[in-house]
Amino acid sequence: MKIAIIGTGISTVGLINNLHGKHEIDIYDKAKKPGGRLTLHHLNINNKVYKFNLGAQYVHAKTLSFKEILESTGCTKFNGSIFDFKENKLVDSSNFYIHKDGLQSIVESALREFTINQNCKIIKIDKIESKIYLSNGYAKKYDLIISSLPLPQLIQILPINLMDNLKYSKCLAVGINLKNKLPINTSGFKNISEKIRWSALSSSFCKSSALTINSHFISEYSDELFDEDEDKIVNIVKDDILKALQVKRSEFGNILKVFRWRYALCDSNYTADGYMKITNNIYAIGDWAIAPRVESAYESGKKAAMALNI
Repeated sequence: MKIAIIGTGISTVGLINNLHGKHEIDIYDKAKKPGGRLTLHHLNINNKVYKFNLGAQYVHAKTLSFKEILESTGCTKFNGSIFDFKENKLVDSSNFYIHKDGLQSIVESALREFTINQNCKIIKIDKIESKIYLSNGYAKKYDLIISSLPLPQLIQILPINLMDNLKYSKCLAVGINLKNKLPINTSGFKNISEKIRWSALSSSFCKSSALTINSHFISEYSDELFDEDEDKIVNIVKDDILKALQVKRSEFGNILKVFRWRYALCDSNYTADGYMKITNNIYAIGDWAIAPRVESAYESGKKAAMALNI
């Protein structure tokens, strides 16, 4: 069977890992690297490597099967401990997994035997002909098309009404280097302020990186600040970290990375099946179909593969 898969997030891994038999599979992604919303940025400056973990910083594995997948792709347990400022206590992180090169490494490892067409933007899906069209003019017909895109992106290339009761929140992520090791025992922080949902030191996932601290805004402030200047966004993060961790502003370096996720978390009526069947030849998968978790994205792809039984 000729199969096109659009997107290289963790749901694509769940799909491919659970397909039977041999198929002609083409994978397309408009990004430079696979991983979807799992992403880590490297900066090499003056013989130092700075890692900014600006996608999902850890995975909470609930099932044994998913733990086995994480471990088989090089994931290890979260380094250090996590303190929740809102609850004023340490968080149980015994089932939290990280990867020293970023969680997109799960995708890279799982899909290493496949050729991924990166920098390939799909501009149209013909649901009658089961055909995809790329921005470079290329078009191809398939027996089966699977989208792992966020639904608002899918609607842009496939004219169907999927937006009832569907809302995606944005996410702002900021990474900043630190000059010195902080005088604190924890490496991860939840609810560091009313604006910052999560912050973590690079030492929480990678000991070899020069020290950075990576933060995610809560969805309300991500929406509010999404189009603001980078300096304003960075200064808010710095101010809240300084207040919470009681460190000096001089501890921050001038190496930083700001990343903006337009479609981060989906608040939807989740599907009963864990995937969406659009036509007999077109399916959609993703965390939105079950719950906003990395493992849910994997399960969505797995459920679609099991339903297809191919």
